[in-house]
Amino acid sequence: METLKTTMRKKAKTVFAKFSMPFTLASKADEKLVLSVSSIDDVQFFITQKNDVAAVNFAFDALDGNNAVLILETGEEAQKNIGVYIDDFAESFGGPVKAFLPSDPAIFKFLKKRGAALVDSVGIATAGRSIDEAICNMEVLLKSNIIKDFIGQNVSTIARYAQKMNRLYKSRSAKNQKRLRQSEVFGAIPKTQKLAGKETLASLVFYLRKLSSEDMVQGSRGLISVRHGDNMFITPYGISPDFIEEKDIVKASLIRRCPTKNGLKLHKSVYEIREDVGAIIMAQPIYASVNASAMENLAVSERMQNIIGQVVPVSEWAFPLSSRQAQNVVKELKNTNAVFMGCSGVLVVGKTLQDAFWILSALEDECQKGRSEQDF
Repeated sequence: METLKTTMRKKAKTVFAKFSMPFTLASKADEKLVLSVSSIDDVQFFITQKNDVAAVNFAFDALDGNNAVLILETGEEAQKNIGVYIDDFAESFGGPVKAFLPSDPAIFKFLKKRGAALVDSVGIATAGRSIDEAICNMEVLLKSNIIKDFIGQNVSTIARYAQKMNRLYKSRSAKNQKRLRQSEVFGAIPKTQKLAGKETLASLVFYLRKLSSEDMVQGSRGLISVRHGDNMFITPYGISPDFIEEKDIVKASLIRRCPTKNGLKLHKSVYEIREDVGAIIMAQPIYASVNASAMENLAVSERMQNIIGQVVPVSEWAFPLSSRQAQNVVKELKNTNAVFMGCSGVLVVGKTLQDAFWILSALEDECQKGRSEQDF
C-alpha cells in the first residue's frame, strides 16, 4: 500500500501539471485508496472511507469495477456526449462517451465498459487497467472534446470500426498494462541505461519520452524510428514512454521483407521512397489531430515552407498500422516532410531525430495559428 501511495503522489504532480484543476485520483491494492487534490499543496488521502466530496465518493464506488480512476472536478452541468472523431479515441473507448446524472446507477457499468463517463455536477471520469492508462484516457478524451469544438458534431466514419479498434488496442497493450500495474503497486520500476555503442537506441528513448512530456502523444501510441544502414530501429507499439528500455526497441531490415504489424510496414515504406530521410516520428499533437480528424490540408506559412513543405496533405483513412495506411501515407509524402494521417495523427520525417522533432513542433505551431485565425 505504501508503494501505491508513493506512486499516486508522483502521478498527482503529473496530473496537476497537465490539467491545472482540482481532481481525484483513485486506485487499489489491498484496500481502496483515493487521493483528492484541490491544489498542489493540498493533497488528502482517503482509505476505505467516504466523505462529503462528490468526486471522492464517486471514486470509491468506481473502484469496484476498475483498477484506477481519475476525475477532473469540473463541476459542469448538462455535459454533452463526445463522439468518435479520431483513432486514439476509438482505441481507448470503443464508442461515444456519454453524459450521466450522478444518480444514474448505469454510470459505473458504462465506466467499466468504455473507460470514461461524463458526470453532471461532478466532473469528467476516466478509468484504466493502470493509473497511467486512466491519465492517458483523460488526455485523449479532452483532446477529442477540442476536436469536436472545431469540427462540430459530425462524427467520423471510423465510428463503425471503434469496437474492433478498442479490442485490438486492449489486446496489444495487455502485456504493457500488466507491467505498469505491477510497478504502480509493487514498485521495481525499470530504469533506462545508455548502452555503450548504442547511442541511437538511447536517442529513440529520449525523444519518445520528449513527445510524451510535451503532450505530442497520449499514452503509448507514439512511434519513432531511425535509419541505420540497411536496417531501421523502431520503438515498440504499446509500451509507455516512462517504462521503455533500449532492449525493447525493434530492429528490422529495410532490404528484406518485414512484418506488417505495429508500424513496421509504414516506416519501411517511407524509407524506401525517401532516401533523404533518416528518422520518422508518428504522433498525435492536439491541433495537428484537429486537421487529421477534419481531413483538412494545411497551407504552410512562407517562412516555414523550406522546412515542412508548401502544403501538408491528408492521407485517406485506413485501419491504424495496416498496409493500406502505409500505402495512403506514402502516396502523399513525396513533396513534403509531413502528412496528416486521416482521422489518426501526423507523420513527420527528417534527416535526424532532432530535425524530425523540430518539424513536428513547428507543424503543431502552424496548426494552432491556423485555428486561431479561423476564430477571428
